[in-house]
Amino acid sequence: MSNTSFTSLSTAFTLGILLLLSSCGGSKSDFRIQGTITGAVGKTLYLEHQGLTSIEPLDSAVLDERGKYKMSADAPEYPEFYRLRLDKQVIPFSVDSIETITINSDAQSFATGYTVEGSIPAEKIKHVWLAQLDANVAMSHLVQKYDDGSISYADFAQHRDSILGSYKEIAQKVIFEDPKSPVAYFALFQQIDGNLIFNIYDKKDSRIFAAVANVYDTFYPNSERRDHLYNLALRSIAVVRQQEQAARQIAQADSLPSREVRHIGYFDITLPDINGQEISLSDVAKGHVTLLSFTSMDTDWSIAYQSQIESLYETYSPRGLRVYQVSFDADSYVWKNRVVKQPWHNVRDTDGVYSSLIGLYNISSVPALFLINAEGDIVMRATSFDEIRGLLSKLL
Repeated sequence: MSNTSFTSLSTAFTLGILLLLSSCGGSKSDFRIQGTITGAVGKTLYLEHQGLTSIEPLDSAVLDERGKYKMSADAPEYPEFYRLRLDKQVIPFSVDSIETITINSDAQSFATGYTVEGSIPAEKIKHVWLAQLDANVAMSHLVQKYDDGSISYADFAQHRDSILGSYKEIAQKVIFEDPKSPVAYFALFQQIDGNLIFNIYDKKDSRIFAAVANVYDTFYPNSERRDHLYNLALRSIAVVRQQEQAARQIAQADSLPSREVRHIGYFDITLPDINGQEISLSDVAKGHVTLLSFTSMDTDWSIAYQSQIESLYETYSPRGLRVYQVSFDADSYVWKNRVVKQPWHNVRDTDGVYSSLIGLYNISSVPALFLINAEGDIVMRATSFDEIRGLLSKLL
């Protein structure tokens, strides 16, 4: 064989290897999102990735009179979640391969009146998304009625459970239909006013999280979302066990003469304040009547709620009241700016809606208020500030 022919074969072999590597994923592969958005001339449409902890902008398009757009991004290795955003309205969808999805809508009903083609999961996510939006609207109206005093707390709780139940009924159908689908994951993590609809610390809901976590562990073992689900499921099991253990201890303590045993009637909390200093509820509450508040600063109702806390503090702190307030805010900037001038103890749980405190204190929604007496027992889970004032007048 001549040197010339050997060189030619070597070159051909090298080119073949390069082509093979390229066909096996060496080059980027994109998914595409396209369609028409009417009535939004001059506005910018954004394509964003919805990660576990942040929103990442991927592409954008300025809409003209025709409203047509085409955008693309790298196709994910595992099922991932994205959204189209126009102003403050969003359309969520999932992608798990190289595909082209068509989403059409108009500016006025962008997040509710859209259509989807080219992706069955995206169509099913729309069904879940609209159910979640309906639940949020219904809950907003219910909260308004309760704030106006037109319904009692018992009625509020009953209607709230009904709203959550209606969403869960829809969500559970898609979850159990195909637990490994992105639709199941999406349905599991929807929220109402910053609270997860499925409570990872509720026994029944915990089993659903565990079921989806097990399926993701089998089909997507190296996925970041598998790790997230699995860790949540383990945390859920641990908190449920703590709840059961605490219930047994309280029952046992209550069966003994009071002179023989006294239990502390709350789960202790240690979290950092605005300066990064770890503050424990037990240190704050020791020997003092204490208002324990769970809240979120990045909400529409936060300012009015904090005003009520401030009024209580000004009236009763000279008589010994202490306030320990836990915020579930993901955004530290918003939290710090809201609490910087507040004179009571403010701490933040960076676990947010996944905090184990939600399970330990059986919090179905925030804000949530508990009153602890000087002996260390929770004497009230408050449903109104008038209730708190009435009891504080007796305790202080």
